[in-house]
Amino acid sequence: MRSGLIVLFLLVLLRTVALAQIPEPCKTTRQACPRNNVKFCHESVAFDEEHNLYLLRKDYSTPYTGSCVSCYPSFTIEEKLNFINGRRQGTDTSFYKSGCLQSIQSYQIGLQDGPTYVYYDSTNLVQFEIWYKAGLLHGPSIQYNRQSGDTLTYKHYKAGKFDGPQRTYLPNGQLRKVSNYAEGLADGAQITYNSSGQKESELNFKAGQKHGTWTYYFDSGKIARTETWKDGKKNGMFVSYNELGKTLSTEKYAAGLPIGLHQTFYADGKLNYSCTYSNKGEKLEEYVIDQYGVKKQLFPKTNEKE
Repeated sequence: MRSGLIVLFLLVLLRTVALAQIPEPCKTTRQACPRNNVKFCHESVAFDEEHNLYLLRKDYSTPYTGSCVSCYPSFTIEEKLNFINGRRQGTDTSFYKSGCLQSIQSYQIGLQDGPTYVYYDSTNLVQFEIWYKAGLLHGPSIQYNRQSGDTLTYKHYKAGKFDGPQRTYLPNGQLRKVSNYAEGLADGAQITYNSSGQKESELNFKAGQKHGTWTYYFDSGKIARTETWKDGKKNGMFVSYNELGKTLSTEKYAAGLPIGLHQTFYADGKLNYSCTYSNKGEKLEEYVIDQYGVKKQLFPKTNEKE
């Protein structure tokens, strides 16, 4: 019995030693909560929401200058904040309960300015990299994959608005979507890809409006539909196809108005529906044909008794 207890004790001791030798991902960043010569945020600082100022808690009127810390119940630091004249200023740092970095933020006169880094817990790997200028998003805003470190999303801003290239990726690093913006408005081609790398769609914009050719694709890469736009209005041919390349429907527009012949077809290519418009968008004739070839006039309506 005694020998069994000794063996059990040795096993527990060996396990404890082995665990102690496992490197901790946050050992270098974990910080103990200081006990002396420190001001705690919840004791020293109060936030005046109306004036967007941080004040001395003891009088709730004096703008706070200095730093303060907040701590977890486990006596590790949760965040470090810095202030000048009641405004956030400099670099602030926050931590997860694990002791790993949670975020690093930069401020100038109370406004985010420069890079902000947000980290995955227990890895010290960056999850988000976001740039600001005078409180507005300005520059790249990037999300990274936890496993590979590859980019998941790339956005670019100028004075708080989308500006420049925007990209999203699949978890395997393959491009999912690419687009371009100018001062907050979509401008140029917006292309999406499926998991096989084939185009799903290619849409074109000008100053935020649909403009140019829009093309949709089957997974095979064959064209499923094409549309023509100008300054946000339908302008040209709209055609849909099946995967065999046969036409399913055709429409024609000018400055948003339907003109000419609009038709849909059965899978075998036979006519199903037809509508004719004048150059002013007025309906001239409309009819359907069933699968047996029987035509029914819809406009102008005919007297069925005749």
